[in-house]
Amino acid sequence: MRRGFLFTLSILLLLGFLLAFSFDYSSKPRSIARELTASLKAEKAAFVADDLAADVNRLLGIGLDINSLSATRIVTLHDRLPSGFNRSQLTGWEQFMETGFDSLLSSTIDLNTGAMTDANAELLFSNGIQYLFASTDANSLQLFVPGGDTNIIALDLNVFVNDDLNYSVPWTTGSGDVNVTLRYSDHNAVNAFVSSGLLSSTTPNQYILRYSQLSTDALIITVGQIAGSEAGLRIEHSIDDPSTLARIAIAFTLASESKPLTVSANLDLNYAQADFNLGRKLVLARG
Repeated sequence: MRRGFLFTLSILLLLGFLLAFSFDYSSKPRSIARELTASLKAEKAAFVADDLAADVNRLLGIGLDINSLSATRIVTLHDRLPSGFNRSQLTGWEQFMETGFDSLLSSTIDLNTGAMTDANAELLFSNGIQYLFASTDANSLQLFVPGGDTNIIALDLNVFVNDDLNYSVPWTTGSGDVNVTLRYSDHNAVNAFVSSGLLSSTTPNQYILRYSQLSTDALIITVGQIAGSEAGLRIEHSIDDPSTLARIAIAFTLASESKPLTVSANLDLNYAQADFNLGRKLVLARG
């Protein structure tokens, strides 16, 4: 009888094991399906964010690029003064994405572009640098770290103005910690020049380009101390002729860091699909 009891117990234990195994095995496809669905939702959100970033890059039109080298990072962008940034286009794009495009995706998109259309910085760098290029008057741009240091070690500026330079008041190079090169040209080929040398990051160094004898008829480039920021850049357009356009290519060099550099639009993206949510700034470039 004892043998029968042990045999029955063994059978029950074996059946219990097989039952537990069958439950576990049957639940695995459901678990895998849930994981796959979550992965697909995350991948779709990433694609949507990339598409939105491409749209914003096109609307901004500044040709942002990051080139990471072994010891340095070079960030380049192209801009113009007065700014060509069209606030109404951005607002219209926001409305379309929130009311039309999201329904095609069976998801919800909420975009807050308010900080892109006021006097705040439009681009935010992960190392603290901010870029302000569409301030209220649209006639200045600024690269800075509020109350800090951009840590820019080299700055290359290419400036073309569709006017005729009258005279200039150059900055004084020779000592400092930022290696600056300014390449200038305009409609008159004889006005082209290149100025290069070291400037101090802790003092405001100005290069003034004048287009008449009027002191206000000028393009002013300042490198160094700007609004509490060290190693900053500001370019101000006060040329009398409103049709005069300054096209500017900016390349600045930073010492490489171990973590990647990202540049985001000062724009909040909130994306939701069923139980998946993504909320962050819209990343425009990485390097």
